[in-house]
Amino acid sequence: MSVPEMAFRALDAARLVQDKRQPPRFDVPAEIGRPAFPPLKPGGTVADWRAVYEAAGAGKLAWFGVSWPDAALPDWHLDPSSGRSWPVDVFGPDIGYRHDGTYGDVKLVWELNRLQYLQPIAALAHATGEAGPADLIRRHIADWIERNPPFLGINWSSGIELSLRAVSLTFAASLVDLGDRLNGELGKSLAAHGYFLARYPSRYSSANNHAVAEALGLIAIGTALPRLPHAAEWARQGRTILERESHRQILADGVGAEQAVAYQRFTMEMLAVGAELGAETKSRFPQAEAFLDAITDAAGNTPRIGDDDDALVLWRPSSSPSSFPRRRESSGVSDSMEQSHVGADTPLPLDSRLRGNDGVKFDHFPQGGYTAVRDGPMLLVFDHGPLGYLSIAAHGHADALSIWLHVDGKPLLVDAGTWRYHGAGKTRDAFRGTAAHNTLTVAGADQSEIAGPFNWSRKAASRVVSMTGAPWSVEAEHDGYRKRFGCLHRRRIEAAGPLAFSVTDRLIGEGGPWPASAGFLVAPGTEIRYEDDTWRIGDRLRLNYSGPLEAEIRDAEYSPSMGLIEPTLRLVFSGTMSSAGVSRFAFSLAG
Repeated sequence: MSVPEMAFRALDAARLVQDKRQPPRFDVPAEIGRPAFPPLKPGGTVADWRAVYEAAGAGKLAWFGVSWPDAALPDWHLDPSSGRSWPVDVFGPDIGYRHDGTYGDVKLVWELNRLQYLQPIAALAHATGEAGPADLIRRHIADWIERNPPFLGINWSSGIELSLRAVSLTFAASLVDLGDRLNGELGKSLAAHGYFLARYPSRYSSANNHAVAEALGLIAIGTALPRLPHAAEWARQGRTILERESHRQILADGVGAEQAVAYQRFTMEMLAVGAELGAETKSRFPQAEAFLDAITDAAGNTPRIGDDDDALVLWRPSSSPSSFPRRRESSGVSDSMEQSHVGADTPLPLDSRLRGNDGVKFDHFPQGGYTAVRDGPMLLVFDHGPLGYLSIAAHGHADALSIWLHVDGKPLLVDAGTWRYHGAGKTRDAFRGTAAHNTLTVAGADQSEIAGPFNWSRKAASRVVSMTGAPWSVEAEHDGYRKRFGCLHRRRIEAAGPLAFSVTDRLIGEGGPWPASAGFLVAPGTEIRYEDDTWRIGDRLRLNYSGPLEAEIRDAEYSPSMGLIEPTLRLVFSGTMSSAGVSRFAFSLAG
């Protein structure tokens, strides 16, 4: 941690002590008025919104594969998995949710308290004029405010949670008239939200998507309730942060800096909503859309690279694929993605990427560190970029030189996913470790060394060694094993004919041979078998191997979304490799 960051953390701690000893008052004008939010709408249809209303009205709420007990009003502090309730009378920032697994995974209680399920219910009330949905909105908001006084309990411990909840509250209250009394209570609660967000911003190593969310929360509160004290100041602060982060967290080639596709989608959605609230945040959108298009297959599926916790700003049906369809199909945000340059770091021209020949599309993204190849029904993505964003790289995985493969609009060679963030211990480590990805490991070790659920003590650095466009090839290496084992891992992927490509692995260095293994995780339900000297993966993919390693099929786990695990298979080639040895995997599609 740098000296400036240590000073910032010390100042934060002093402020927290002050606010704990003498909590601020949040007086608001008697005529605070009804919040005003842009005319956006959640995803789905009126029928989808009604389904949420009926479930919530019956007390049936569920997230991440876990159901809450049926109740007229939710228990805002209950972890339904453990059956225990988080403390309600403790200063929120004092609750040790990161390492204390006593109450369960904090993501569960936080997901409820983002109140995003109120968005479709409010949209239903507004669209139909029905009294039932509007009454439910009033009951839930009033109960939440009463049972979550400022700064007490788990729901006042994280800025991103306050921000996403503020968006939900301002959105719902702009569509449903809460009445003067409840509008006043809401104004007081949102004043406390704004105070917290302005006073405790995420900076330095924690200034990832959390900084974007917090800025959006400030803008939402400041613009929706302009009569609040400090409203204009909060809106200005939020816009300044959001405009700055829009070209820090989306790189010049359009790749999300966090090296996690789901978080790039989430960040882009926050930036787009911020633009609807007056911030200039879209300078990188053309490049970002081009990157996402390059890694999206014909059915709208995107490789799940890095962490994915299903985060969103505007509600959409749970039936939406976890990989997210393209923006034009999924968002309630305006489709106008005009380019307005912000900052000195100019985005790369959209025509600057390489193109293959013979009908093959070859896209290379140098800052983000990805190459995408589209050959007929086949989409191949190769990772040769950094571990993640900022010093902690919180949402990156140890996946350097991994590949992802989609065939016929379906994921085939996949990332294991995320499963859980908090209270998961070694399982969290396993899901983001190297052995869970389609790359090579040395001595079973992770390329980058894990030091906590969102931290790394040592990070592998990757670089491109060579690249050609016709026929296409990319060769890259990383140094994650150099200090511990004295070798670099170098991988080359290249065209090997129509609907065919090869992957070649080498270990370069002094010493050896080294224990090594290269694995390929398949999507659940995919069969792997060995016939006629060929590995057959699913219906169409064929793999021929040459090299010193021996193959076996192993049981593995795959997380389709936060909190869920499914069984699957991994094809693993293991043994020893010397600096003179080469492992070559030749993939092809059968007709």
